[in-house]
Amino acid sequence: MWHALIWKSSPKNKNFIGFIIICLFSAVIMPTNTIAAETIWNDSEKRILKSLSLRSLPPLPIDPSNRYVLNSQAKKLGEQIFFDPQFSGNGKLSCASCHQPQRQFTDGLARANGIHASGRNTQTLIGSAWMQWFYWDGRRDSLWSQALVPFEAADEMGGS
Repeated sequence: MWHALIWKSSPKNKNFIGFIIICLFSAVIMPTNTIAAETIWNDSEKRILKSLSLRSLPPLPIDPSNRYVLNSQAKKLGEQIFFDPQFSGNGKLSCASCHQPQRQFTDGLARANGIHASGRNTQTLIGSAWMQWFYWDGRRDSLWSQALVPFEAADEMGGS
């Protein structure tokens, strides 16, 4: 008798009832332990994963275009600038506002919020010292040129 109600109902109701039946059928048929609680990696997979670690990268070569790379005062100045909001257009944002150390130098948001909302997420800075090109289109070819962009971008740190 219940099946007569299903076939005499509207197409929308038939779809919904069919969906419920499939869900109930799947719950009965599918075993509850289809996904293991812990993934077990074989030795080959572990070697591959280890090779992808930042720790497996060689030491950074000295950048010949950066004459201050070994200057400890320059490093200290860079750290101060990174955390100083006075360099933003509104005096409230620093580099660390988006590149938060406690969040692996990103902000955890789908879209960054600088002075204005951004159309992209905040990329992590981890591993960037090994990069040769920046942005998806490679329009920046050094950390020096990349680091200037947020200061100049009106939507990021409110520069001109």
